[in-house]
Amino acid sequence: MRKIYIFIRFEYFEVKNRLTVFVNCLIENPAFESQSKEYLTTTVRNFGSTCTIPESFFENFLASSDIVDYLLGDIRKQHAASLNRTMKRQLWDLPKLEDAAEAGTKNGHCCTLIVTEGDSAKALAVAGLTVVGRKHYGVFPIRGKLSNAVENAEISALTRILGLKFGEDYSDDAKLKSLRYGRLLIMTDQDPDGSHIKGLIVNFLHAYWPSLLKANYVNYFITPLLKVIFAYKSNW
Repeated sequence: MRKIYIFIRFEYFEVKNRLTVFVNCLIENPAFESQSKEYLTTTVRNFGSTCTIPESFFENFLASSDIVDYLLGDIRKQHAASLNRTMKRQLWDLPKLEDAAEAGTKNGHCCTLIVTEGDSAKALAVAGLTVVGRKHYGVFPIRGKLSNAVENAEISALTRILGLKFGEDYSDDAKLKSLRYGRLLIMTDQDPDGSHIKGLIVNFLHAYWPSLLKANYVNYFITPLLKVIFAYKSNW
């Protein structure tokens, strides 16, 4: 197995915010800023002694402390916050989205987003909205088979539309109800391409938010494989 090394550069202030150093030493003729003696003004050259810290001290410190894990955790939080701020933007840049009237409101958990395969299927779903109404139903089309779900722009847009936050666990009902939509309905064709799109969406959600699958958040609209008409009767 080939090892992959990732190098992350930490800034001085990031380490400083996570580290407190206690020094116990004797200073010859110390001078302080005030009578409270909280701030030492004696310069280093007048300390009367020198201190040289061996490299092994830092190596042992890094090996025995959790500071690196804390710093990496800070970076993950900053990255997640940046992604979440991006997803809070208005959805005006998604012209193909037919947003539900109450999506993103306190009643967003009552809304269902219908994901269709292409614009023609979207037109069919939008036509169905004339029956069920647009209050609790939205439609968003995804074009063709996706080569990479994580890097795909439409999957990224789907994440924004649903209101998902990276790093969030939606096993809690309150957090689940905080989403813009309370249910995802995948409406793809019953062919290899449709199954591929369905699988990539489910795999993407399972990788980042597995709790959604346990909460029955994802649903499927099963379209017929074929239609048989016999003696003026339709059979599916």
